[in-house]
Amino acid sequence: MSAEIGCIAGNFVRLLPLFYEKFHTRKRSELTSLQIHILESLIQCNERISMTQLSIKMDICKQQLTTLICKLEEKKYVVKQQDEKDRRIMKLSITPKGEDVVQEHWAEICKKISTLTKEELSDLEYASSKMLQIINKIN
Repeated sequence: MSAEIGCIAGNFVRLLPLFYEKFHTRKRSELTSLQIHILESLIQCNERISMTQLSIKMDICKQQLTTLICKLEEKKYVVKQQDEKDRRIMKLSITPKGEDVVQEHWAEICKKISTLTKEELSDLEYASSKMLQIINKIN
């Protein structure tokens, strides 16, 4: 492994905890960070998603996801429905209440980002767009 690849990997590993530290909102007592992450994953889906698909997408075991989804369903953040074609499959969708939580979280992130200078915002926009583009190429 070249030193450059090791440096990139090291920066990437440091980036994830830093992102969490800077943008995690501690004032939400009703939902855990993982539950918010589930809602954010669901809002990005164009259609209902199965429990299995979501567990794969989030790299969470299905048993752990089931417990989390049950709690989100009890609190009316998500809805589970049987698949029309295969009644054994439960499909998930986010409710308007869940969408509101995600929008609030994103608004808090935007508020924090808005403290940057115009040049820093431009740099961050370029860097984040480039990272998404490149990471999507990785198998």
